[in-house]
Amino acid sequence: MKSYLSIGLIFISLWANSQDVELISTGSIWKYLDDGSNQNTAWRSESYDDSGWSEGPSELGYGDGDEATVVSYGGNSSDKHITTYFRHTFNITDISDFQFFSMKVKKDDGALVYVNGVEVMRSNFGNSTYNYLSEASTSISGQEEDNFYELLLPASTFQTGNNTIAVEVHQSSPTSSDLTFDLHLTGFDDHAEIYRVPYLQKANSNSVTVKCMTNALSDFKVLYGINGLDNEVDSSYNTHDHEVVIGGLTANTTYNYAVIINHDQDTLTSQNYTFSTTPEVGDAVSARIWVTGDAGTGHTEQFDVRDAYLNFAGTQGKADVWLMMGDNAYEHGRQEDYQMGLFDVYQEVLSNTVSFPTAGNHDLYSTEASAANETGPYFDIFSLPRNGECGGVASGTEAYYSFDYGNIHFICLESYELNRDSTGAMGTWLKSDLENNDQYWTIAYWHYAPYTKVGHDSDDPNDHSGRAIEMREQINPLLEQYGVDLVLAGHSHGYERSYLIDGHYGFSNTLTDEMVLQDGSGKADEQEAYLKPLSTQGHSGTVYLVCGSSGKLSSPPSVPHPVMYTTNTTYAGSVIIDIAGDTLVSQFLNENGVIQDYFHIIKSPFASVDEQEGSLTQIYPNPTIDFLQVDFRVTNAVSNKRVEVYDVTGKIIHSEEVAANQLRIEVANWSDGIYTVKMYGNNELLDSQMFIKK
Repeated sequence: MKSYLSIGLIFISLWANSQDVELISTGSIWKYLDDGSNQNTAWRSESYDDSGWSEGPSELGYGDGDEATVVSYGGNSSDKHITTYFRHTFNITDISDFQFFSMKVKKDDGALVYVNGVEVMRSNFGNSTYNYLSEASTSISGQEEDNFYELLLPASTFQTGNNTIAVEVHQSSPTSSDLTFDLHLTGFDDHAEIYRVPYLQKANSNSVTVKCMTNALSDFKVLYGINGLDNEVDSSYNTHDHEVVIGGLTANTTYNYAVIINHDQDTLTSQNYTFSTTPEVGDAVSARIWVTGDAGTGHTEQFDVRDAYLNFAGTQGKADVWLMMGDNAYEHGRQEDYQMGLFDVYQEVLSNTVSFPTAGNHDLYSTEASAANETGPYFDIFSLPRNGECGGVASGTEAYYSFDYGNIHFICLESYELNRDSTGAMGTWLKSDLENNDQYWTIAYWHYAPYTKVGHDSDDPNDHSGRAIEMREQINPLLEQYGVDLVLAGHSHGYERSYLIDGHYGFSNTLTDEMVLQDGSGKADEQEAYLKPLSTQGHSGTVYLVCGSSGKLSSPPSVPHPVMYTTNTTYAGSVIIDIAGDTLVSQFLNENGVIQDYFHIIKSPFASVDEQEGSLTQIYPNPTIDFLQVDFRVTNAVSNKRVEVYDVTGKIIHSEEVAANQLRIEVANWSDGIYTVKMYGNNELLDSQMFIKK
């Protein structure tokens, strides 16, 4: 193997010698027709006579003030042309010079793109047949207007000689304020370069899957090691969509890794990536989970939410698991949507954190997408544990699955396309998975929120055909029967968080007091943490959380859902969950990096830690600045009394034997944050509580 220095030098020189060619650039001249006429289909072909059309350099459009060429919308600003047509012809001397082409399209609002008369891309359009009066799916505004949607096209899309790209841009309504169009085209030669960063899938205690995409056919090799890069695994085929499984790893261990493409030239892409194997199934763990929902918009909020998480991770530590609540790529879950909404945004996270997504409606809107057949971009991009290879019962499908991280069990369900009945295939598998689950913590997640009033109404049978109702009526009873602790969802573009509830499967007006097991804030520092039994026990209460604001926001509801302790549509954000021992801490991190909400679930032998008479321990003051007092309310017959304090990562930072029944711990010099205190007696855990150091 070459030294890292020599590999790096070769890497630099080969990039410098790349023969990629920009065929259409910003400022290229486009023919355009802006009279609002119906051009049917003939205008798309390379042989069409466009000599009577106007022409001008890109960017073309109106209404923004930054156009190089202003096109007309007609004479009525309240009834603008829906469709404007664009054509550009260019020459390729020899198509064999290229393996793939990168097409980047900027449009407002929607566009259909044809190469030599054949459709190759549609953006912000559904799958139906369209005519010149058809409107785009949604209105584009703000930062989204500047997004380029990039698609990798095979060389067979084009031909030696003249080629014509024809584009029709559609408005979302006749009153749309602006129109934008630009297009870049680059031809890639046979020297492969990284097109999509390496990303991690299906990690377990002894293996991990690394995926990557290149812009030309190439071999693929992963170098890895704990201290150096002294191990390697190769792919066995020549492709541009790579997937490698690294096995024989040590549990709960972090490895460095890098990837090499073009084996004969040893092109090293990076030495800065890391992956971590999971703890052994069932091992008590400290884990951090990052939750995003409805993220792949390309809006300003998506980038702000990402940056807030990266700043948090830079100081507090990155997540071990990344859960995606669906709608990971707007508008239609096509390859170009995923490039814009996932790979162009989360490069740093994808390469270092294993992701476990669920599919939302937008993920499955493309023509070829099918959860039943496991086809389409979502299933091409993600490799998910269908065979129980990451723990849990094998589902036999990537549409829904389960996995373990130590003693935490995760259940991912599909709520858009498949049968949602408890007796259907997914419900039957779910029951089997729950029956066989003996992990200490259980978290379930899917897309359609069973309780919500933000942008969507979980009481409305006409809201997405009542999918939320079906999940609540059919799936929630199974989860609560088997003691699931936390349920996560998206779809509604806000943040909603429930009390600790059980047994509420009807409409919001059927909620009774008996269904709310604890109606407090859930905050340990307010002595209102949600308490559950130490062992897995059915109908002991579940918290339901909606995290659908990682990409954009909806308007606030007129009346929040009554199961919710809090509802937030002021800030976009994501959720960070820390689990250590008997305590789960969930925090809503807003787009500005501020913790907007938090709560705790504590597995405790007591129904109420501090308020029940006869409680065996007490800690105070909480929050505290200088010291923490720990009182054991036990007789002197209890021996071996000990106190352990853990930070949010699960690391023990203080351990002390207790000679009498009281202990004072000086905390003035400790960092501000949330800590867990565990009190032991007779070599058994008596209690676990949390406190805040300010």
